[in-house]
Amino acid sequence: MGLVVWLNAAEETIAQRISAHEKEGFSRPPLRGEEAAGEAAQILREREPLYRDASHAIIETDALDPGESAAQIERLIEEAQK
Repeated sequence: MGLVVWLNAAEETIAQRISAHEKEGFSRPPLRGEEAAGEAAQILREREPLYRDASHAIIETDALDPGESAAQIERLIEEAQK
């Protein structure tokens, strides 16, 4: 199996990101018929142990933009290939 990287963020960050995307006209379809941010937080709480167990590395993305997250992933891949 290859490198598994978990891109983690706090529930508040996820809710803010979902809300910002909705304001820009993008929406994420609900998986369980609930409000998107609350549903995402609940799913994260349920899946967190699985994500933690499966991942080789965790990147906390709360303060990162997509480019910064990608740069950290690139570094992890480079390190894994050494």
